[in-house]
Parts: sequence; structure tokens; C-alpha cells
Amino acid sequence: MQRKFLEGTYAARVYFTDAPTSGPNGDHVNETFYTITPDEPLYSELDNEYLPNGGWGAPGPTLYTTTWYSADAMDRVTHNVVASLKGWHTLVMTVANGTVTYYVDGQVYFTSNGKYYPRDKMTIDFNEWFIDLPFTGQRTWDQKVNWVYFNAAALSPAQVDSAVSGYYAAGTHFTDTVPN
Repeated sequence: MQRKFLEGTYAARVYFTDAPTSGPNGDHVNETFYTITPDEPLYSELDNEYLPNGGWGAPGPTLYTTTWYSADAMDRVTHNVVASLKGWHTLVMTVANGTVTYYVDGQVYFTSNGKYYPRDKMTIDFNEWFIDLPFTGQRTWDQKVNWVYFNAAALSPAQVDSAVSGYYAAGTHFTDTVPN
């Protein structure tokens, strides 16, 4: 993925699951939609991390939204709510005018600003990973992504939904207009 995203609107329709599709439950799994730079002096990261079974010593299910200043120094601001998000959800992050705003299903979830505003171009990423593996045996976890959208302008969740609906109506399955 190319590092070409900074200010604007990041959005994705993501399906979070609270249990594996096969095997025993209880893993400290992390289902994510995030942006990131490499670990460098201008490190920037915006996280949506869903932990259905908790992790890092905290209970689950929990959605952590975190804006990072430094991964090495663990310098970040975080908001989390303990509640299940099993199912489809639209996650939106706007980066504009010195403020990062996180939305879940159209509602403001968290904001950050000041030194926690991104400082360098980032990639857009999805990942599902295990925080730790205290369990043994095979299992399968399944996070789904229906779509991902970026616009260099700060859009509301309703404007994102309208834009994505327009792509669907036009039969457009992929387009990339963001300059390198």
C-alpha cells in the first residue's frame, strides 16, 4: 500500500465478529482498520481496533480508537467503550483543521487534536492479529471489509454514504484518484 494519505476522510464498512468461525473462543484477537506511517520521526497512526475478547489486561468486547504521536514512547490518546460491535459497521475518520474525528455508524465516537494530529502521509490498512496466544489448537477468525473510501476533503458520514452509494449505482468497483 502506498503512503499517500494525510488530510481528508477515511472510511470503511467492516464486519466485526465476536467469536471464531471455527475452533475454541477466547483469543485476544484484534480486528483493525487503521492508517500508519513507518516508525520514523514524523510517526502518525490512527486506529480503530476491535477486541471482542479483550486484551492488554482490559475486558472485551471493546473498540479502541487511538491517535498516536510516538509508538516508541507509547505517546497516544485513546478512547474505548466496552460493548459488542458484532456485525457490519461504518467507521469514518476525518483529519482536518487540526482535529481527528472518529465516527461509528454516523455518530461521533472520539476526537483528538494538538500534537496528536497526523504529521506525515500514511497507508490505509486492515489487519486481524492476535495480541497474545495463551490458547492452543486450531481456530479461524473472519473479519470482513465491504468497502474502503478516501476523500481529500473532510466529509460527514452521510456524505461518505452518498458517495459510496454513487459508486455502487454506477457499477464502479475500484477507482484510485489520489495522487502518489
